[in-house]
Amino acid sequence: MLNVSDSLLQTMETIDTGKPFLHSFFIDLDGSIKTLRYYAGWADKIHGKTMPVDDTFMCFTRHEPIGVCGAIIPWNFPLLMFMWKVAPALCCGNTVVIKPAEQTPLTALHLGSLIKEAGFPPGVVNIVPGFGPTAGAAIASHMGIDKVAFTGSTKPSSTSLLCSLTVQLAVEETQKGAFFNQGQCCTAASRVFVEEQIYEEFVRRSVESAKSIVIGDPLDPRTSHGPQVSFLSSSPLLFSLLLSPSLFFIFFWRLSDRCLDSRADTVCQKVSTDTEQAVQTAQPIVIVSVILPVEKHLKYVNLQQNAQIWGNRQYTVFNCIYDTC
Repeated sequence: MLNVSDSLLQTMETIDTGKPFLHSFFIDLDGSIKTLRYYAGWADKIHGKTMPVDDTFMCFTRHEPIGVCGAIIPWNFPLLMFMWKVAPALCCGNTVVIKPAEQTPLTALHLGSLIKEAGFPPGVVNIVPGFGPTAGAAIASHMGIDKVAFTGSTKPSSTSLLCSLTVQLAVEETQKGAFFNQGQCCTAASRVFVEEQIYEEFVRRSVESAKSIVIGDPLDPRTSHGPQVSFLSSSPLLFSLLLSPSLFFIFFWRLSDRCLDSRADTVCQKVSTDTEQAVQTAQPIVIVSVILPVEKHLKYVNLQQNAQIWGNRQYTVFNCIYDTC
């Protein structure tokens, strides 16, 4: 049924989130179908393990569903997150009450109609659109819900680059990490540390790469970057950038003639502490800094939820990994 509705779901996801049409198909829709098939295959393969006992005892494992599972999903991958929450719960015999993000409810609501059409009994999957303080809070606090699965905000990662790394490769990979899905990922590589030897070249190439990104109508196959999901989600970063006295823009924001709320992918340096904090909101921006002394740098990296370390010298890379654990 997902395959039959693929064009409609793909279009809904693009309209809802602003992500490019092809992105919605190859990542979100295709990933959702694979997720559903994967967990459908697990439904008859959940087996118990028992300890060996002598013949005077009996030992067995009894699996029971948890019961009613509450699920609250974010706005950056609404279709995929719906499947990540619903599919494993259903394959283990649970029922689900799921709240899509208020910014992106369309695909969840359409999936509800497909679930009904597929013959699921009433009450097995319940879709409750609404806002976090009301619908989300009701799910999280209801004593009739036995387990809550919540995916919300996580700070973007910082990326460390070592001087022995090929600069072009570093640029390509950090741009992917920072600008994928309009930068709206919990693992967005928004903070880049570069050793001084390659700093100027890295910034120059990063700017050239950011300028080449095609921003526009997400339904146009030529577009590689559509609008942000909402102005509200991006406004804290925008105001912080505009008000930061120590900010120097390498490449500033621009508006697309097709998308009212599109923004250019941005590369900047020499930012204030407030701007560093604002970039944690998962937006299409890269802040590039010269790498600090190792001790100070690793201390900063350890404040992040996750990090990437790039380099050709395995010994140095593994030392950094060890020191950040």
